[in-house]
Amino acid sequence: MNKSHGYLNEKEFLKKNYFNNTLSNSIIIYGQKGIGKKTFIINLLKEFITKSLNEEKAYHNINLIDKYLHPNLRFITRDFDTKTNKKKELISIDQIRKLNSFVNESSLDGLSKFIIIDSLDELTVNSSNCLLKLLEEPNNNTFIFLISHQF
Repeated sequence: MNKSHGYLNEKEFLKKNYFNNTLSNSIIIYGQKGIGKKTFIINLLKEFITKSLNEEKAYHNINLIDKYLHPNLRFITRDFDTKTNKKKELISIDQIRKLNSFVNESSLDGLSKFIIIDSLDELTVNSSNCLLKLLEEPNNNTFIFLISHQF
């Protein structure tokens, strides 16, 4: 497991609230670009899983997270445009719309579902409005981590 450095109080606060079922369904993590916000969230999710499952199942689930293949995790970032061979400039509304079906699917091993949006700064106006609807009507046991590079 990759180790995070710093923010131990924040990590313990989030873990305590998660395991006490008092964690908010949406959490904003902000700071300068490149300081490890996504790594912090990924490591936090791994700790959630490690404490929720037996060792064998936890190991399997952590491997799926490391490969961004876990069925309970959606990582939203700018899509790759095959025509230009570059990342698109913004996160599209279609990417956010797909999250609606994800939150209604069954979950693996009874675990929570997690959505990481990296970053809020790259949403179109329409995708922001679509995300707002999802944030206003959260599903139980679904947590949305929003990353922003602006203060």
